[in-house]
Amino acid sequence: MVLTLDAMFALLTTITLVSAIMFYVSNISNVPYSPLSLNKITQDSLTILEKRGDLQAAIKIGNTAPLANFIEMAFPQICSEIDLYTVSGDLLTNISRANCDPSSEPIIARRVFVVSNSEIYYARMKSWYKI
Repeated sequence: MVLTLDAMFALLTTITLVSAIMFYVSNISNVPYSPLSLNKITQDSLTILEKRGDLQAAIKIGNTAPLANFIEMAFPQICSEIDLYTVSGDLLTNISRANCDPSSEPIIARRVFVVSNSEIYYARMKSWYKI
């Protein structure tokens, strides 16, 4: 077997390129528990609850069961708490997940919604990863 100079150069270049690619790929970390992911989940959760009418039902008829079920069942690794407020800032209801200790750095999302085409309320959802 005869290795010419250009064949050795091609082999060396290929080994270097593969090594560099493996180095960079091995350093990529896919952190599912990042604050950015939690922020997206929290914002999306409030959007889902509004679009399904669960936020409005909690105000209009006092049915908070769908909110509690969503918090308990949606994400097993995430603790959440939902507060519903009037425009003037009066707390109307608080729903939180059972067996979750409060975090010192929760992610907070807010969403304004309308009930009966005229009454404005807002929801605040705090979320944190379960320890």
